[in-house]
Amino acid sequence: MRKRTSPTPVGFAILCRGVVFVMYNGWIKLHRKLIENPIFDNEKGLKVWLWCLFRAGHQKNTILLGRQKVTLNAGEFAMGSKKESEILKIAKSTLWFWLEYLAREGQLELKKTTKYTVIKVKNWKKYQLLELKSDSNEDADGTQIGTNNNVKKVKNKKNTFSADKPRKDNNVHLLVNRFFELKGWNNLPKEEYKKRQIIYGRFTKPAKELLELTDGNYDIACKKLEIVKKWADTQEIEWGIETVFKRWFDLDVLPQEKKKRPKIEGNPAYQKRNKWFVIMPNGEHKEYVGPIEKIQYA
Repeated sequence: MRKRTSPTPVGFAILCRGVVFVMYNGWIKLHRKLIENPIFDNEKGLKVWLWCLFRAGHQKNTILLGRQKVTLNAGEFAMGSKKESEILKIAKSTLWFWLEYLAREGQLELKKTTKYTVIKVKNWKKYQLLELKSDSNEDADGTQIGTNNNVKKVKNKKNTFSADKPRKDNNVHLLVNRFFELKGWNNLPKEEYKKRQIIYGRFTKPAKELLELTDGNYDIACKKLEIVKKWADTQEIEWGIETVFKRWFDLDVLPQEKKKRPKIEGNPAYQKRNKWFVIMPNGEHKEYVGPIEKIQYA
């Protein structure tokens, strides 16, 4: 009768045939566009891809493989194919088929040795960094634990922005200044900042995170802000630096021109089935029975 063993606690390292396997707790980010990827339709392929995301380390780490020290960067992990195939309950050949497929698709990078393979999840920093940052002060059910004394210090300062109050000349503050320009906040009277509760210090953290996503490139970060601004203007909605994070995967396809909407005699209109309706100034919806030529788009 097989002896029953206890499960390995999360955070413990497992040493097997010279390869260290480390299990991490916490969260990873998955985008809904994964549904559109061909690998989503293959159970084993999807399983291998998710396993790589789960295994990738969240920070630089040095481990011992046999008698050799190996440094793994964020987004990397070491594996031995036999042990991995046992954990995933798929054949070794199937595992390697999907690893090599993901490498050809540009999602992984494989560094093979005679004893182990280091796997790198490409663009790990771009797609997982923000989640890891927000995850660092949260427990398993998502509630925040601990406090950040540095944040408290910022909040306690009277840190409103004005043209008379110069900022330290670095990319974080330059990016916040550019954000203020795009929002039309750069030349407001001091009283207006207080009235609208616009506090400069609140925007330095998301600005820093945006620069990290763009590898410190100020020009690219500004371009992302400008794309979001144009899109928000077309939709007539509010936006902030955080909007860039929320729309990160869609930035290249966000509409940059205002969509023309139908109007009849200056009033908003819409079509339902084969009938047209006008929204009157008092909010009443009336069916329109006049000539189609009077329907204009603006």
